[in-house]
Amino acid sequence: MDRGKAGLTVFFEGPFWVGVFERIEDGKLSVCRVVFGSEPRDYEVWEFILKNYYSLKFSPAVETAVKDGRVNPKRRQREAGRQTYPSFAGPGSCATNTASCLSSTKWPPASGGRGTASWQTWCCRTSWCWARR
Repeated sequence: MDRGKAGLTVFFEGPFWVGVFERIEDGKLSVCRVVFGSEPRDYEVWEFILKNYYSLKFSPAVETAVKDGRVNPKRRQREAGRQTYPSFAGPGSCATNTASCLSSTKWPPASGGRGTASWQTWCCRTSWCWARR
């Protein structure tokens, strides 16, 4: 028995928000494009899927290579975090260089408590910088 996969990608294209449904069954891929108009909320997308999925007009199926491997859930979580939050480029990664970043550092930290506050330095761009490690 073959397992099927389905996915939805929502993105902004021109003045409208668009959703692309992808469906893989028996090693064949078919897609459907839906225009949402204004930015849909999560519950609106879920409601649309529940009401309209089986009435969508998918494209003719084409052969595709199906990956059989599963991805570790921790890896998926890391990848989602990378897409959601900006990456850390290293000490002095703010808009200025390391020297000016360290010059605006408050050391020792005002909190004086235990934990990671003593390892972190406050950067001039109101973000954390790890230059004092």
